[in-house]
Amino acid sequence: MIFRRAINTMSCLLLFFIYGQSQTTQSIYEGDSIVITALKTSSKGIKTPKSILSKNPDIYKANTLQNSVQNYLNNIAGLQSLNASNFAQDLGISIRGFGARSAFGIRGIKILVDGIPETTPDGQAQIDNLDLNLLERIEVIKGPASGLYGNASGGVIQMNTISKVSKNYIELRSSIGSFGTTKNQIQVGRKIGGFDMILNGSYFQSSGYRTHASVKHALISGNLSRLTNNTQSKIIFSYSNSPEAQDPGGVDSTLFTDAPQLARDRNILFNAGESISHLKLGHTLDHYLSDSLKIQSTVFGQWRNFEGRLPFSNGGWIDLNRIYLGTSNYINFTDIWNSSLTLGMDLLYQKDNRVRSINDEGLKSAIVFDQDESFFNSAVYLITEKSISKDLTTRLEFRYDNNTLQASDNFLDNGDDSGEINYSSFNYSFGLNYNLSKQNALFGHYSTSFETPTLSELSSNPENSGGFNQGLQPILAKNFELGYKRNFPNQSFLYFTIFNIVTTNELIPFEDENSPGRSFFRNAGRTKRQGIELESSIRFINNWNINVSYNYSNFEFDEYNLGNINLTRNTLPGIFKQQLQLGFIYTSPKWNILLQNQWNDQLFLNDSNTNATDPFWLTNFSMSYLIARPNLSIRPFFGINNLFDATYFDNIRINAFGSRYFEAAAPRNFYLGISIKF
Repeated sequence: MIFRRAINTMSCLLLFFIYGQSQTTQSIYEGDSIVITALKTSSKGIKTPKSILSKNPDIYKANTLQNSVQNYLNNIAGLQSLNASNFAQDLGISIRGFGARSAFGIRGIKILVDGIPETTPDGQAQIDNLDLNLLERIEVIKGPASGLYGNASGGVIQMNTISKVSKNYIELRSSIGSFGTTKNQIQVGRKIGGFDMILNGSYFQSSGYRTHASVKHALISGNLSRLTNNTQSKIIFSYSNSPEAQDPGGVDSTLFTDAPQLARDRNILFNAGESISHLKLGHTLDHYLSDSLKIQSTVFGQWRNFEGRLPFSNGGWIDLNRIYLGTSNYINFTDIWNSSLTLGMDLLYQKDNRVRSINDEGLKSAIVFDQDESFFNSAVYLITEKSISKDLTTRLEFRYDNNTLQASDNFLDNGDDSGEINYSSFNYSFGLNYNLSKQNALFGHYSTSFETPTLSELSSNPENSGGFNQGLQPILAKNFELGYKRNFPNQSFLYFTIFNIVTTNELIPFEDENSPGRSFFRNAGRTKRQGIELESSIRFINNWNINVSYNYSNFEFDEYNLGNINLTRNTLPGIFKQQLQLGFIYTSPKWNILLQNQWNDQLFLNDSNTNATDPFWLTNFSMSYLIARPNLSIRPFFGINNLFDATYFDNIRINAFGSRYFEAAAPRNFYLGISIKF
């Protein structure tokens, strides 16, 4: 019924807005001539034996208020995102199931911005220091990719920001929405001598749909770039400050049904939430020594201060100070015996000072835990692509990572729990790509990956108050996939992939009755993940695109005994069995119109599969109109989220104690705004 109404709405818009415009329009997907920078080679999509997409986010930027990258990742089969509204827990993203178990933030997926990793060496990422108005391109590699990026590379998301200024400009943007949501931005682009400079500032605040869900977030960021005939240099910086991000918590099915807007009472009692400040500085350099020899170098530093308040007393107040430093360097040779060769090295260092104190109903009290934790990664890798013939290409990746983790217990009242763990891993991938024609290819790919427990997971020890949980082991994965790619002259495409992934030591979150609200972790033996992914973008009637994606995920525990309970053949929780996404996009020099429909199948809430969600449809609509004048452009925009007022969840807390699995999503809500550029 809801789907039929969405189709009818789209049809009306189609009839109304087709009024003879025939100008060339812009696709949200990049053309196949674009080099995929995340591959660290000069590879193009149709010749690459991997599941990879490149997206242009401009259409979404023109229409959206949401302070989340979730909207930009729609219509990617096998990619699932939840928790866009709880800013204390941060957006959660999973690719083929990797990352679905994250208690907060993005876990198990490598996130990079302009080549600088937002994912820490231990595998955790938050992207609250990225302003989406700066995005220029997004690349997504699906499936294990540790041969490229090492730890926590169950998938890769590379985001590139604007760096080139064609002419000087100032852009002002202001928007308001339901639940007291406002966002104001300013962006300045200037050409200064041989440099391009972009500065961006924004302030976002919202009361949230649920009680105890307000957020305030300020961000200033930018870059300074210089491009010559053989060198591109880019200095990047950002500073974000969020003095308030409240956490309404998960509730049981009764409260979710009867009063979904209410927060969990203990989250209010203990003032659950967080505040953060984050500073990032980085420099990237691409230098061509010749037409066939390129050097790429990245160096960066990040500093993060975090204060978290959890809904329990003992250890419920967390102070975390983090330093994250690193450098990544590689040299790429091309045109060597019809092949390319990349040799690289990474050095990454993370140090966390973690202090837990008593949360005395929202007031900080005595310290109960004080520990310094570090994670040092050193890695070397080799990548080669070779054209066996005109139509057959091979790609090989080899990488060795050495990871050293240390804990220094500063709270010695109950003994010294200091310790050290070493995780070393060798990973590789092998792929074949056969071009049936210039725009038509088959590919096969085998790859491995590993994912260590994060420092926070290791320090969440249900048996000891300090040190690391020595019983946790890294996840190991083996991935095999077969795919078909077809590109069409009018920027349409069709991709189809089947895959089989086997993991061992799957890490699963759970809660203990003695610390409800705090996540612990355990290994769960083996899993099997088998899936089908279909993606297509079809351009028709001049300025209209239909984007379709579908994935079927048969993800099961292959070997899992929890005490005396055998959970083998149970479905992995937190992952939709099926997803279908259908988007209608109209673009012209003046109009941007998006109607996005997403159907989500059931999702299990716990390892025992005794509870599951109901399937639901979600429909979002947005539109903008450009008023262009000499040296001035004005673009008002308007949007409706959850157009048909579906009841669904924004986030799921897997294996939550007391069946408090649900965080309710907002009902139908609105936003509008205006962008002025001169």
